[in-house]
Amino acid sequence: MFTVCNGLGAGELTHTLSINATNIGSFKNCTKISGDITIIHTSIHGDPYTNTPKMEPAQLDVFKTVKEITGHLWIQTWPESMSSLSPFENLEIIRGRTKRGIRTVVVTKLNIDYLGLRSLKEISDGEVVIIKNQNLCYTEQSHWNRFFKSETQTATVSENTNATTCALRKKTCDRKCTVDGCWGPGPDMCFACRDYSRGESCVDSCNILEGNPREAVMNKTCMECDPECLRMNGTATCRAPVRVSSSVKENTLDIMLSTFRDIIDVLILTS
Repeated sequence: MFTVCNGLGAGELTHTLSINATNIGSFKNCTKISGDITIIHTSIHGDPYTNTPKMEPAQLDVFKTVKEITGHLWIQTWPESMSSLSPFENLEIIRGRTKRGIRTVVVTKLNIDYLGLRSLKEISDGEVVIIKNQNLCYTEQSHWNRFFKSETQTATVSENTNATTCALRKKTCDRKCTVDGCWGPGPDMCFACRDYSRGESCVDSCNILEGNPREAVMNKTCMECDPECLRMNGTATCRAPVRVSSSVKENTLDIMLSTFRDIIDVLILTS
């Protein structure tokens, strides 16, 4: 289901400065946010002058359904208990139609270890600024070029944890990732897989000759064989495209065996 919700600067949030505990519920089940997302100190810690309560970290999970933001994403405060921006793990596009100056994505002064934006595919317009995040690893300035639509877009990535320190802390990309980079630790955070992918994770190999369920390979992706395919030993159970080209179908084998039994019965009766 595709659900569009107003972000900051639009509709009922036209004059609202930031996300907070009183308005975050309006983003429940949203897949597209028409407007901006800004998270600042009062978003998380509340504001006694406006009687705005503190936000519980779990409330941010409302953003896990969001795939697109038409405006900008600005985050300068985050719960201390959260090591990444995981509530935005399904975010695919940030369009930058409305920006803060020239900036579309800003992440600054957080204590996160990694960004975790593993579904992001495009930043349509505007600049990216990732600065002064003292524990942040797994990101470099060059990583961001793959998401830009224009050659004029730039990224500023500085004053985060340096690469040498990240390596000493073993906060580097999983070996199953390509050298292109990653969003964080583990094989499900790679920009691209070194060998094969299964679902949302990178793997060393597919279950072609062994393992369960049996699989075939399509474009370096492990695809599960049709359930009707007879599991083979020592040879491939199915071939791509897997849903229509099984090596041997179980029901086909059943028909062959049934036909063979009928022939035997006829031979017995007529002998």
